[in-house]
Amino acid sequence: MSELGQALKEARKEKGMSLDDVLEITKIQKRYLTAIEEGQFDQLPGEFYTRAFIKNYAEAVGLDSGTIFEEYANEIPKTKQAPVEPQLPPRSNRTKKSAPRVRQGKSGLRTILPTAIIVIFIVVVLIIVWMFLQQAANPSSLKKDENNSTISYEQKDTPKPKKQSSTKKTTEKEAKDNTKTEDQQSIKLDNTQGGISNYTLSNTSEFVVNIKVKDGQQSWVTAEDLSSSKRLAYGMATSEKPIHFDATDSKKVHFNIGSSTVAEMKINGKLFKFPNKNSVQKFNITFDKQEQ
Repeated sequence: MSELGQALKEARKEKGMSLDDVLEITKIQKRYLTAIEEGQFDQLPGEFYTRAFIKNYAEAVGLDSGTIFEEYANEIPKTKQAPVEPQLPPRSNRTKKSAPRVRQGKSGLRTILPTAIIVIFIVVVLIIVWMFLQQAANPSSLKKDENNSTISYEQKDTPKPKKQSSTKKTTEKEAKDNTKTEDQQSIKLDNTQGGISNYTLSNTSEFVVNIKVKDGQQSWVTAEDLSSSKRLAYGMATSEKPIHFDATDSKKVHFNIGSSTVAEMKINGKLFKFPNKNSVQKFNITFDKQEQ
């Protein structure tokens, strides 16, 4: 067994996970997971998939893939990619094809441009002459129309704004009060120790958790009440079957969430931002319950 395989296997056992659990999270076949633990990388389908499988395995058991690739670089196969040179047609052919088009375009433009300018100028002059003749032929009619439009404008009544009823004012006040109450909820990051972030949930009397994932995706979720060692959630969250549970009676809850990049977690209907961008998230939330 290689040192890399031994490190991954020990990390998996520390999490209390079986190979089937890792399979559920990574979707990598079990025989490939076994080959990784035993260091038999020649059993995997090529260097590219070997590196990708090792990365997904490490993140599934809570290890940083970047650190793994640095520490065990001598064991992990490196991908190979041959440079691809672009295929271009001979320079002589490209020159012969493009040159005639440029000359023809310039020649056609020079022929059409003077004629177009002359036509536009004549049309503009005719419009100006026509407008001048119309105004000179009937100036009183134009003045009358201007006066009528002015009178019509002055006679328009401006509608008066309606007063809001007392019922509407009361409803708006209640809505503002409710919004203010919801905004009082606080989730504060206290510290991070051993890769686990610790939060405190306060200014609320409820601790309701809802976890859902994007369409066609899934995320492994475990949640445990640290005071009573009771499991509040354990299973796979999908787009069709999100995970929902009430931890109001718990003082401190430990969360372990896999494939968090496709998951969304809300506490009492408010979005909770995960501690980092890792695929596996581990954190604790202490509930400072507000007495009603």
